[in-house]
Amino acid sequence: MARARHAKKEVESALTELTDAGWSVETTKSGHRWGVARCSEASRSGCQISIWSTPRSPGNHAKAIRRALDQCAHDQPENEEQA
Repeated sequence: MARARHAKKEVESALTELTDAGWSVETTKSGHRWGVARCSEASRSGCQISIWSTPRSPGNHAKAIRRALDQCAHDQPENEEQA
């Protein structure tokens, strides 16, 4: 099933990068939070980030989403962690 598109193009491009990397993006119906993105780690130690529907700065919010992707240790291959 295809996910809903985000209204801000910068955030949408960052969400596309997340889904390409294996993260799941789920939309929510609560308040200002548009959705939540979770890494492929299924346990409680998995990474997650809230996606806001109307961020103050869409560019900075997209950078924060990409930063969460870069800092996630769960999606790294085993041989990269030792380097």
